[in-house]
Amino acid sequence: EVISNDETLYYTALAEDGSEAPWEEAAFTLPLRVVSQQIFSVLNATVNVEKETLLTRLAVNREGFEERRAATFASETTMVRDTQGGLRFLVPDRDTGTRVVQEEFDKSRLFLVGGTFYDESFDFPLPLAGINWFSFDFKGRGTQANVFFAGVIANGTISDPEFLGSRWDAGAESFVLGIPFTNTIYRDGLEANDEDVDIQTANLGLTLGRPIGNYVKISAEYELTARRFGRADDTAEEFRVPEDHLRHSVQLGARYARNGYRFSVGGSFNKRSDWKPWGLPSETFDPATEEFTLWNVRLAKNFHLEKFRRIGVEIEYLDGENLDRFSKYSFGYFSDAQVHGYESGLVQADSATALHASYGLEIGELFRLEAVGDAAWATDEATGLDNELLGGVGVAGTFIGPWQTFVNLDLGVPVAGPDDDGFTLFLAFLKLFK
Repeated sequence: EVISNDETLYYTALAEDGSEAPWEEAAFTLPLRVVSQQIFSVLNATVNVEKETLLTRLAVNREGFEERRAATFASETTMVRDTQGGLRFLVPDRDTGTRVVQEEFDKSRLFLVGGTFYDESFDFPLPLAGINWFSFDFKGRGTQANVFFAGVIANGTISDPEFLGSRWDAGAESFVLGIPFTNTIYRDGLEANDEDVDIQTANLGLTLGRPIGNYVKISAEYELTARRFGRADDTAEEFRVPEDHLRHSVQLGARYARNGYRFSVGGSFNKRSDWKPWGLPSETFDPATEEFTLWNVRLAKNFHLEKFRRIGVEIEYLDGENLDRFSKYSFGYFSDAQVHGYESGLVQADSATALHASYGLEIGELFRLEAVGDAAWATDEATGLDNELLGGVGVAGTFIGPWQTFVNLDLGVPVAGPDDDGFTLFLAFLKLFK
């Protein structure tokens, strides 16, 4: 669903041979450069698409045009036609040998999924095996739906981009991690394994959003998170683990996107249903941490280079109030501010400033890969972090694998900070089933 479409056309006056000409009545005035930004609503998220079209080597009414066009129609070249409903594919018609406009297309897909996920907060690599199904027109109502089930990880999303026929979009999303991960705390640069806690989590979120003009979107979300706590292998006998509880969260956010820039701000109020004393007997429990707030500010920019290369830069600031060990920011794969290579639940912080950079390379339709680097300066008075640098690098991408599979890869290695060894890996193979 297209939320907004912003397009700028740059015209040039040409002579018949394609060379630039004076701006006069006899010249052919054509848009040789088109710069556009589209914002789509996809499964409760906004996706920015930036496009730049450059037309070169133009010649007007060139000889042999009809023959070249006929040869292109007969080839396997992908073609589109501008229609009243927008761009549509021109596909070969087997009966007539010509091309016809494809008005309808299959809006759902089912993939078989296999792979693995690993970081050191788990005792072993998690096997992934299951399905990924999505539909952009669920039951013919324009509703978007996605189900990813791979054994230990399950995610489901449903979204209506035109809620009750309005410009509001509404949706729901759930996430379940089937096994616990180990939450570890660092004190003065040392890993305190006697305070390890196993955490298992699941959440359900309800979202409501609305665009304002072409560049701004506001959103509100209610999230219910269930957390189960348990003792890890090295937990000290005198350490008391937190009570299992539900966390209620109300979040507000706004996002601005234009010309490759993306700016967002958000905050949330959170309340735990049951929050009793936990930790070592020598520690003081603060009952005020039953309620806490979180907020963030992010600014990002993409720079597009020749030959489908891209550089991305993002800076973010994270902060909050009344935070404790189990509500602070962390930096793992499923965390609030990812630092590639950092295991889930290893480092927590009251506040952080983070910088993310990526360099992407695309070779045709077969290979998309980018190098990524993350740096976060974390502060946490309770554990002795004072603008501590957390650094990680990695590679991420999607490409065609063996047996006509899509391969999704995210590999990270820590390079600075408390987590100075190990790695994280998400590797999934998706095979189109129907």
